[in-house]
Amino acid sequence: MYQDFDYPDHSFLNDQLLCYVKENISHGIYGGAKVTNFDLHLCDNFYVKQLLDWINCLIPEVAFNFSQQGEDNIDVKNQIVYDLNAFSIASCWGIYYSKGDRVLTHNHFPYPISFVYCVSAPKGSSAFILEGNKIKSIPGKIIFFPSVYYHGIKTNRSDGRCMITGNVCYNTDSI
Repeated sequence: MYQDFDYPDHSFLNDQLLCYVKENISHGIYGGAKVTNFDLHLCDNFYVKQLLDWINCLIPEVAFNFSQQGEDNIDVKNQIVYDLNAFSIASCWGIYYSKGDRVLTHNHFPYPISFVYCVSAPKGSSAFILEGNKIKSIPGKIIFFPSVYYHGIKTNRSDGRCMITGNVCYNTDSI
């Protein structure tokens, strides 16, 4: 189970995000991909903020949909005993792949929700593997998934695949 959304008119935004990620690479990870620091959600870059504002607006809907379990014929919104607005981005980073880079299968426990936004996926870019299922990397598309789901990237066959990834937490201090 995952949810996906498309960022409207993503081309210009993604060009700026790609430059930002490439200029702010911090270190490599096992598998060869290169990442920024994990506090991208705290930076004051206009384009990163624009993307993250959009993501923050989607999070309550995503959380609600994950909790609903297909019971769309009843009014479950009035029965929710938690605050849908208490979810927020806890960590976020950019990840850049060159030809031959990959990311080993892993999960993001103990976070409840994770996301991956596709900034660029040149021809030959690897699919996102979520619980064994291949999901094509499409620029402008974000995928939200339960953080306990295993995911990874097989060996990339091009230069320039770039994603913005993050984890969402539930802030119990707001209750």
